[in-house]
Amino acid sequence: MGKEGIKFKGSFEAVLRDKDGNIKETRSIPNLITDAGFDGVIQRCFSTGTGSDAFNQIAIGSGETAASTGDTSLGSEAARAQGTYTYTDGTAAFTIQNTFAAGTGTGSIYESGILNSGATGQLWNRQTFGVINKGASDSLQVTWTGSLS
Repeated sequence: MGKEGIKFKGSFEAVLRDKDGNIKETRSIPNLITDAGFDGVIQRCFSTGTGSDAFNQIAIGSGETAASTGDTSLGSEAARAQGTYTYTDGTAAFTIQNTFAAGTGTGSIYESGILNSGATGQLWNRQTFGVINKGASDSLQVTWTGSLS
């Protein structure tokens, strides 16, 4: 039996820790996949070309403008790093996670997203949230979870 009407869904979680690893605060909110993100998935699944970059770069930033399906970048990117991708066959779900270490992406963080390049690239998703004040000695673990249903 086929999967008609397949939908992407997911969530974003951020965990801010102090220099000793103690949790200072967390955020967990639903995902918003951009139009460019849907286009990118189709291109990567069905293109006859080669060299398509995977969506595995997690970015954080200080842009406060609400996320929109028309977004093509973060509002004001502060840091970007390749995330660790996890998937188990048969689950139709994945995670991409990165921890921004002390001194990286320091400041007022209001947004995050996943892109397919270490520089510029196509934005798969973006979400904004209440401020996370990442101090110079804090680390911020960002986890994006997604699934097909």
